[in-house]
Amino acid sequence: MSEEDLSILFEQGPKVDVHFIVCGDSSYINSSYETSAKMVRKLSNVGLVSMRLGDQDIFSQPYVRKETYPKEFEAYYARDHQHIKIKVPR
Repeated sequence: MSEEDLSILFEQGPKVDVHFIVCGDSSYINSSYETSAKMVRKLSNVGLVSMRLGDQDIFSQPYVRKETYPKEFEAYYARDHQHIKIKVPR
């Protein structure tokens, strides 16, 4: 798939109720210069984060003092500069 096709899918998809679920290694998504990773960083507005919010760069979040790592089967639901810790079903 070309970078142009990928760009069209990510940017125009939500207008026709097509949304994407993207999973990947945080070090790749947070810092890669590839077009797909840049697009995910730019266009993502909601997500499940299974790491400390301070360790990720995709979603803008307020600083959490003395933040701990989520336990097993826990994650943060992040959206619009807010977050809530949730339990993921087994």
